[in-house]
Amino acid sequence: MNSIFSHMNAASYTAIKNEEKFYKARINFFKYIYSIVKKHAGSGMANWLDFGSAYGHFIQFLSKENIDTEGIEIAEQVREYARSKGQKIYETIDAVPSDKKYDVISLIDSLYCSDEPVALVRKLFSMNKENGLLVLRITNRNWIAKFKKRILKKEINLALGDATISYSKKSVTLLLENNGYKIVEIKTLEKGKSLPVKTKLFYIITTILHFLSIGLITLTPGLIIVAKKSSTEV
Repeated sequence: MNSIFSHMNAASYTAIKNEEKFYKARINFFKYIYSIVKKHAGSGMANWLDFGSAYGHFIQFLSKENIDTEGIEIAEQVREYARSKGQKIYETIDAVPSDKKYDVISLIDSLYCSDEPVALVRKLFSMNKENGLLVLRITNRNWIAKFKKRILKKEINLALGDATISYSKKSVTLLLENNGYKIVEIKTLEKGKSLPVKTKLFYIITTILHFLSIGLITLTPGLIIVAKKSSTEV
């Protein structure tokens, strides 16, 4: 866990000087995720917990939607930045009061931070209200890693970026369904991101290939998963 803390505090996406750049690049993506969640939650979004809240951009948007939103952020500089904006940000998940329950909990590119995903999901399950939602955005890089290893003879780690654990559509589904959640939607198409030209071209090509396969091969760079708490205990 100490290595994760060190990495997060040194990463470019937690540097205060990059705050404006990341806001412009991701705010419309956050709005897109919200629109997906809203379909399944309806009016049941009184409060929301964002795990890995970074600069607090998602929290800022959700607050404008009259949702009582809090965050968890382990990187000190961005956590303090968000707090300076008046946001309620916890340092760790264990710092959240045990009696707090949330309608929605989101992990946007944050699940990979945990080297104990089962324990984390079970903890989040206990923090979700009955019929509450868990929303994940994960990278979909396993197929890239396999391609680089088999065809290009390169190390897998080079394709996985800073992920501690890299998830496939199947593995994340099993993780959630084996720990009290029911998948209600998996989105392979992502909208709203501001991307460099090469990255945008990669998104377009992989999305086209995905749809040409009639969804049988998941090649898109990321997945958005919405799951509902389906039992009272795990």
